[in-house]
Amino acid sequence: MDLRPGMRVGAGLELLRPLGEGSMGSVWEAARPEGERVAVKFASRHVLKDPTDRARFSREATLANRLESAHVVHGHGFGIAEGGVPYIVMELLEGETLETRLRRERVIAPALLVTIVDQLAEALDEAHALGIVHRDLKPANLFLVDGHEGVFVKVLDFGMAKRTMAVNPTVVTEIGTSVGTPDYMSPEQVRSEKDIDHRSDIFSLGVLAYRALMGRLPFVSSTFAGLCVAICESRFVPPSELAPNFTAALDTWMKRALAVARDERFASAGEAADALAVALELRDPARPRFPSRASAAELRDELSADGLGFEELGDGELSHDELSHDGLRHDPFGEALAPPRRTGPLDVALAVFVSLAAFFLGALLASVDGF
Repeated sequence: MDLRPGMRVGAGLELLRPLGEGSMGSVWEAARPEGERVAVKFASRHVLKDPTDRARFSREATLANRLESAHVVHGHGFGIAEGGVPYIVMELLEGETLETRLRRERVIAPALLVTIVDQLAEALDEAHALGIVHRDLKPANLFLVDGHEGVFVKVLDFGMAKRTMAVNPTVVTEIGTSVGTPDYMSPEQVRSEKDIDHRSDIFSLGVLAYRALMGRLPFVSSTFAGLCVAICESRFVPPSELAPNFTAALDTWMKRALAVARDERFASAGEAADALAVALELRDPARPRFPSRASAAELRDELSADGLGFEELGDGELSHDELSHDGLRHDPFGEALAPPRRTGPLDVALAVFVSLAAFFLGALLASVDGF
């Protein structure tokens, strides 16, 4: 599409100015007929051609309407513009991403990080309770909103998200591929495992916290293969060795959040947030902010009792029912997502072969890097 200021799309939306452009499309500020300002995200040309990207764009549109948390960017619906270009209408945010803040200031104060992680944990606990894994947590996907007392966090881009607790989960990745930003990937993402669960987001949260406090990433290498090996071995310098003002308690927190074995990580984002605040000596361990749970499943049960549970989404594909507003279409592509691809013995063998080949290649190249 030839997007331009003053152009009208959908149910009376008037485009005002471009806000940015990314791999999945461009984002514009627009005005609704009643004067409300919103953000409109248009799918890029390659999204229209690639079935996987189409599924991700559709998923982002759906989840923007489904998640209830105030810390998730909310959607107003979606539609089809001229030329068959799908778009998502979302709330307009004023402020900056955490990535922008870190680029400018390099690090943030522990108290600010705890505030950010607390709000991020609220959003993640709800998503995880619904069987949704974000899979691409990073500073660029945390928006710090202006105009609130203190900082107010909005989690962006659920386009990479994956359902994990459905009977027939929706899958938008092929065997042997990884989804996410490499620096923030969990070991299971690096290994392209098929059964990724909410603890993958816990690992990414740990990487994010390390970056925000230390001014550098925990896992670094001059090659992608070396980075993969460092992540899969959780090889990082403890914070106290880089900054003496941090205690061994923070080292312990990082070791748990960044554990290779998922069972050794925190059971929920809320648990990780409370433990981080305690490790930084900013919260009394006897007065946690988040209720103690053995797993995200317990929160799912609580939400179900309140009418907000997993059953609302149903099993398998994400429902598009009753999501449109002001005449916007229910499905951004006018079609249902493709059914999940069944995994057979050949798929499993191929996945094992790809994972082993990647590991041994990574180990070889990493040895050249001096690791």
